[in-house]
Amino acid sequence: MMRMARKELDLRTEEVIMIGDTMETDILGGLQMSYRTILVYNRSTQPEDLTDFPYALSLAIPALKDLIAEL
Repeated sequence: MMRMARKELDLRTEEVIMIGDTMETDILGGLQMSYRTILVYNRSTQPEDLTDFPYALSLAIPALKDLIAEL
């Protein structure tokens, strides 16, 4: 699905950022596609949970509105 969307938008891999709130699906999927990844924390995923995963994301933010300050 992610590959199809990228191709439909005519983007190169390095032009894509996967933004999601779930490490197991959104972020892992983005990493598998070699996309930059941004996690938005939610009730089930908090900063202290990141050490539970064997993979690292590009950025984690408390809320989507905080993305502007990070870029």
